Amino acid sequence: MKKLVVWLMLAVMLCAVISGGCGGGSDSSSPEQTESLNDDTGSYDPNEEARGNSDRVRYLSTLTEPYTAHDGEILTGTLGSRVLLQVADGATITLRNATIYVQKLNNGQFVGLSFEGDATLILEGTNYVQSFHHDFPAIRVPADHTLTIKGIGKLTAYAVSTNSAGIGGGYKLPCGNIVIEGGTIIAHGGSSGAGIGGGYYGKCGKITIKDTVTKVTATKGIYAQHSIGAGKESTCGKVMIGGKYGAISTSPYTYQP
Repeated sequence: MKKLVVWLMLAVMLCAVISGGCGGGSDSSSPEQTESLNDDTGSYDPNEEARGNSDRVRYLSTLTEPYTAHDGEILTGTLGSRVLLQVADGATITLRNATIYVQKLNNGQFVGLSFEGDATLILEGTNYVQSFHHDFPAIRVPADHTLTIKGIGKLTAYAVSTNSAGIGGGYKLPCGNIVIEGGTIIAHGGSSGAGIGGGYYGKCGKITIKDTVTKVTATKGIYAQHSIGAGKESTCGKVMIGGKYGAISTSPYTYQP
């Protein structure tokens, strides 16, 4: 028993000499190691892969199922399938030489490009967006929200057939506010839709086109009230173009500061 006590005392003394204590009273990790571990925590976003490539470019030709673009993404190339293409609420995305167009419309009864809420669309290069069905606009702005378009690129928005606007709303489909701050815009409405604004029986919010744009050309359908403003049997909020108020009935109408 005495020998056991002696051995235990020797073990405690040896531990104290070597490490300053056996109870783990000091942290063996260096400050650099600890900081590195803390920095790594939460740095991986599991949604990053779903939102696009590492450089945030999404090639439209690779899409085969409904897709929602998130903040910072760049959409480019030609859409190869009839898929629902949306932009997340609050996102800023870029169209860069993008073509959103499908020849056969029956299997794709929705808009060309739809926004879930407020959003900013930046234009680079030459872009073309066409609706997939005559009741839907090429680019839909949801009611009570605002779409802001800017950049130095070109955008053509074309509503097929009858009831919808190029940019705005569709058949009994209200749209929100549209603000165009830059770029060259060409918008064609269907026969009952405005180029920019409301569709058939569709209420529209405010439309603002600033004098910072390169050029805006809007063409209304033959039954629509305005090229920029209300469609057929629809209403629109205030329209301001280059600082002046007033919806535009002339078709086609071109504004170039």
